[in-house]
Amino acid sequence: MVGCRWETWRFNAVQLAVLLLAVSTAAAPLTSCTAAADDAKIAFDAGMTAARAGDFEAARVAWAPLAGAGHAPAQYNLGLMYEQGAGVEQNIAVALDLYRAAAEQDHGLAQYRVGQALQRGNGVVADPAAAVAWFARSAEFGVPGAAYEPGYAHHEGEGVAPDLTEALRWFWIAARLGYPDAIPARNY
Repeated sequence: MVGCRWETWRFNAVQLAVLLLAVSTAAAPLTSCTAAADDAKIAFDAGMTAARAGDFEAARVAWAPLAGAGHAPAQYNLGLMYEQGAGVEQNIAVALDLYRAAAEQDHGLAQYRVGQALQRGNGVVADPAAAVAWFARSAEFGVPGAAYEPGYAHHEGEGVAPDLTEALRWFWIAARLGYPDAIPARNY
């Protein structure tokens, strides 16, 4: 019979100190990662509270370091500020850079904004085909307007070959996501 004897688990003071040091050293990165995530959430939430109160300078101060560190929601919100000139000088190029950075991290609303910029040629050369691709990526994250745009593009042949079946598929997806313009569009 295999058993566990308590005598095998006895440690002298030096062994116990080494074991505790090893365990605490291994856990330190986990603790610091959790603390960093908590700090980012606190800073992001402070920015949201400030923005909702109309204090865009405080929002910028909260979000800029997060955006620089690659925090996608902060990049997106800071992009909105630059696009609209809310608390900062309006700068579409900076807004688009921030949107792209967030979009590459699968931030659905940022993907939608990149698609809109490419569709309209807002701050970039218009590229309808690339816009449809960004809209499709954004739709995967449940952004209703993003699901409508590929349907429209397939219906009109903007950036893609006209394809009424594909247009209808996208209109149905947009309708299921709650996009109101898609409901009559799916009846083509």
